[in-house]
Parts: sequence; structure tokens; C-alpha cells
Amino acid sequence: LAPSFASASASRILNETSSDLPEINDLMNIAFPMWAVNDKGERDIKKATPCTVDDCQWNPFYVTKRYDGLHPDFGGHPTDNDVKYAFFASSPFAGQPYPGTPHHCPPDAPDDITAGECPKITTLSDFGPEGPGHVPPHIGLASLTWAVRDGLFSMEDMFDHDKFECRVIPNVLFQMVRNYFPRTEGEKVDYPPPIVAEGGDFQYEFPSGRGLENQA
Repeated sequence: LAPSFASASASRILNETSSDLPEINDLMNIAFPMWAVNDKGERDIKKATPCTVDDCQWNPFYVTKRYDGLHPDFGGHPTDNDVKYAFFASSPFAGQPYPGTPHHCPPDAPDDITAGECPKITTLSDFGPEGPGHVPPHIGLASLTWAVRDGLFSMEDMFDHDKFECRVIPNVLFQMVRNYFPRTEGEKVDYPPPIVAEGGDFQYEFPSGRGLENQA
């Protein structure tokens, strides 16, 4: 799984085309064009268009995962599973709390258990039955951004549309991750949070507490 670097010529071309990477919000607005709002912050129904597979409008106030997976008209955005992120290590839909998230609660967990009380899959090796375990999506995004900036792979090496459509080949994405976040065999990988530079400095993370009275 060691990184395979692009050829010198391919790296040069990639660096020339990626010397000024677009800001991530610009890319998000291309993939998820937001619906118009009025001066009260409410959706402007007069400017709404029918939502189809090829053309839709999305909630511009995405500050919670509450509506994840719902139809865009109801404020939903795709989940990590919807976009087929390969290293999410999500929990099954088996009747326990927080299914489809990286939190694995026991089947008999009480309804009032919090997500933080249920563990994520962490591993001591990339080669065991659970693979690398949960790799936070912001780590994949940061690694991809830096890899394009640094010219680690050519565009031809990153994509196989017949197999993965517009997604980066998972094995290549994982090589990017390990290039910037290496693992010492037998140890856990300590991934930094998205709000710090070491974690990608993602500017659209809105962490919250547990309700209005506990926002610490």
C-alpha cells in the first residue's frame, strides 16, 4: 500500500493545473447547488425547480446531520454511505441506535444512549479483518486535496470511471491518506479534527453540544 507516485511529466502537468486549487465551498456549490432564500432565510418557493437525479437544489443551511439521507426538498444531503465513502466503517441497520453512522452501539443499547458512548472501529493494523477501521471523511478530503496539490498521482491513476464513476479509486485514496497520516504497525492512528490545519482546516464544520443548554 505504499504510495505510487506519478511520473515526472504527469506530476508537472498536474501541478500546473492545480497550483491554485479551488476553495472547497466552490466545489460544493457545483456538486450541490443551493436553493434560493428570501430575506427571512426561508426557501424561496417561487424560484424552486423540480428535483431530479440530474438536477436538484439543496439546503444551504446544512449545519446538522439530522436530515442526512432525506430527499433534498426536506433539507437532506447525502450521507457518507450514500456517496460510497470506502473507509467510513459504518454500523449496520440492526435495530440499535445510530445505525449507518461510525458509532457501533450494542443491540441492547438504551434509546437514550448518546453517539459518543458507542465506539468507532479503530484498528492497530491496516491488514486485519476490519481493514484500516474508521477513517474520518475529512481526513480523506484533506489527503485528496494535498495529494492533488503535491502531484502524488496523475488524473489517470486516480480515476476509473467504469468501476468507480466520478469517485477516486478507493485504494488510491487510501494511499493518499497513509502518505499524510502514516500508521505505525501495531498502533492506532490519531487523526486530528477537521477544524485544525493538521486535519485539513475544513471551514464548514459546525460542532455543537448536547442541546441548547449544553453547547460546550
